[in-house]
Amino acid sequence: QREVEGDVAAIWGYRAAEEECAGITEWVAREVAEQALKPDDFAILVRMYADRMEEELAPCCQAQGLALRNVARNVVNTPIQDTLAEDLTD
Repeated sequence: QREVEGDVAAIWGYRAAEEECAGITEWVAREVAEQALKPDDFAILVRMYADRMEEELAPCCQAQGLALRNVARNVVNTPIQDTLAEDLTD
C-alpha cells in the first residue's frame, strides 16, 4: 500500500482553453520544482478528444520544459497504452 500526503485530485474551472492549458502546466511545473516530484508522477485525465487536448497542451508543456505523452494515441494501429503494459517497455 502506498500512502499519499495532501491532495491527490483536483477539479478546476477555466474560462478559456488557453487559460486552462497554461494553468495546468504551470501547476505541474511548480509542483515538480517545489515538491521534488517527477513529471511522471502526474496524469491528466481526459474523457474525450485526447488528441485535441494534446495539441492544446503541447505548447504550454514545452514552455514549462515538460514532456507530454498521450497514451491514447495509436502508433502503427496499436494504442501506446497497450505497448506500455508490456514487460519489455518497463
